[in-house]
Amino acid sequence: MKVNLKSKLNTKAFAAISECIKIAQISGIRIYLVGGIVRDILLKKPIKDIDITVEGKAKDFVEILDCYVKTRKIIYHEMLPTVKVVFKNGTEIDFASTRKEVYKKSGDLPVVTEIGCPLKDDIKRRDFTVNSIAISLNSDDLFEIIDYTNGLNDLQKKQLKVLHDKSYTDDPSRLIRCLKFAQRLDFKPEDKTLELQKKYLDNPLQNIPLSRIKKELKDLFSLNKASCFDDFAKQKLYKIFVPKLNTDISGEDIRNIIFDFKVDDDDIWLLYLIPFFLDNPVPEKFNFTAREIKVFSEINNFYKRPLLNTDKYSVYEYFSGLDYLSVIYYAVLFDINIIKMFNKIKNIKVCFDGKDLQNLGIPQGKIYSEIQKTVLREKINNGNLKTKNDEINYIKKIFADKK
Repeated sequence: MKVNLKSKLNTKAFAAISECIKIAQISGIRIYLVGGIVRDILLKKPIKDIDITVEGKAKDFVEILDCYVKTRKIIYHEMLPTVKVVFKNGTEIDFASTRKEVYKKSGDLPVVTEIGCPLKDDIKRRDFTVNSIAISLNSDDLFEIIDYTNGLNDLQKKQLKVLHDKSYTDDPSRLIRCLKFAQRLDFKPEDKTLELQKKYLDNPLQNIPLSRIKKELKDLFSLNKASCFDDFAKQKLYKIFVPKLNTDISGEDIRNIIFDFKVDDDDIWLLYLIPFFLDNPVPEKFNFTAREIKVFSEINNFYKRPLLNTDKYSVYEYFSGLDYLSVIYYAVLFDINIIKMFNKIKNIKVCFDGKDLQNLGIPQGKIYSEIQKTVLREKINNGNLKTKNDEINYIKKIFADKK
């Protein structure tokens, strides 16, 4: 079965791939489209990334390519057998060497045992059958589909199927990838894959590296779909990294808050992840950033000790200095109106400074911060100190009343 690749790709992408086909013929090195791009071509979905697998060493192929084709940029990744090439027309293609991998310990990162293996061996290390289909870019079988895992059948059935029974114990992040593809493609895991998922979650591995887990969580929750969160919770996928879920927050609760408040696109995933760390330890192996850890800590603090006094100044004092994500999350957990109030008053400041207090004859000391706090409370709670003169007169009145 052949694919009419020219009709599936934009003109620039097909032109760049055509250059690669010429170099494959010149060099005798075999190359293939493999993975997500093939899946999306067959499903008639938009193409995001172009990945070419080189049956050999990607670096060797790209060095030959560089002798014949004008490019904008070439980035070699020595630690990984991969190379990114930006072609003159702006098309980006990632080239990867075929490789064999072994998992010396379940859940650990794989160890590469061979680079440049046959394509069939490279396919065996992949996650799901629908991501294991290849398209040849070689002159003798150009644009032929290569399907070692019966992925075409699973595409037609709209089902996700792991390649072998140890898939999830080898790499638990595949559990999250399974949900991500189910959400993106509207596919469902086949029965055996569901059984393997349940078996893993009944006895999840401990102390596993979590860097890949974090990446998959970011990809999943960045979709900003309430169903991603709800299915993640319902399937108990959180057991990969925490023992239980301590809240009944729904995906819709979180999504509504994202609509109510301005949230940076890069932070959306974190809003969906937060509930799983409410009153749960944050595993060090996630390598969360200092800012992410700060957010988890702030939210846990008010999750255990919510705000009692709700006058304007108490609200101002309670939330000032917190990360904006922490503030937003109070609206998810407790009261959106309090956060709307805080957003209206959070930028209020006093206009006077220490020099103004000196001019009033007030000696320097701790009293300065007490005066600032008193004036700010009056300004926020009652809103009647509009100007600097209003503040100065209010300070004078305070001291006059004390005499």
